[in-house]
Amino acid sequence: MSTKEVDIGEISRYLGGFAVLISALVYIGVVSATDIVYTYGFEYIAKFLYYLGFLGLIIAILSYIVKEEKTAKICFGGSIFITALSLFLVDTGALAYDVTMYYGAVVLYLVLGLILIYLFMSEEKLEETIKYGMEFLVGVLYLIALILWVNASGADLTTTNLLSYNYFIPQTLLLGGVFGFFFAILLIIDSIIKLAWKEAPEAIAKVIKMLLVFSWLLGYLYEALVRPISTFGGGAILASGIANIFATFYLITQPTSIFFAILVVLFIYHVITEYAI
Repeated sequence: MSTKEVDIGEISRYLGGFAVLISALVYIGVVSATDIVYTYGFEYIAKFLYYLGFLGLIIAILSYIVKEEKTAKICFGGSIFITALSLFLVDTGALAYDVTMYYGAVVLYLVLGLILIYLFMSEEKLEETIKYGMEFLVGVLYLIALILWVNASGADLTTTNLLSYNYFIPQTLLLGGVFGFFFAILLIIDSIIKLAWKEAPEAIAKVIKMLLVFSWLLGYLYEALVRPISTFGGGAILASGIANIFATFYLITQPTSIFFAILVVLFIYHVITEYAI
């Protein structure tokens, strides 16, 4: 009778990935893009593209769980592009946002998705300098898109709003969440150091890597645990359309859910051991 050794790393990847999957299903009921598509989007085609983009995000998460990391990255970039495309198909006359700022943010996410698709499809062939240059561009585009979205929402451009308003599209969950502003800045700093200081001490690289990992992880935890509670407080699900059904997963993500808490702990373990240590 053969026995299999228990690999805590594999377990944390699978079950921790399941935590991210559940979080994504809840998060689509939280983000502003869902309400925009249902309130201002052109019937059927905008919704179709929006959920196609969301499907790409789900496939990206599932691909990562089964160690198809290249597929996961490409699907993630593609999901951003398709989601942004759906947000073009809105009634600008009725749009309750600054139209110029809104479209500026959407265009930048569209370009960001294209860059990520190209980067992840070609990363084995690209020279290091080009990779770092594209990392810099991703950070800059993401930062500007966030600033434009805050302006489009009519909020003051303060650090607090740059953090708290970063829930425009579902993919924000995996873009640093509430700490997306810091995550983008760290990407820019990391790429500049790699481009301009090729002989940088290893300690600096480790510190930047740790900051990137922990800002990303803390941002995810906020979006997975705190944002849904503030949005669906009291258990009321307020999401639009199909997202309403997905958002009912909130019931198993509340702090009282031991099941979800265990999954999240396993995910934290996976991220720290895989990327921070």
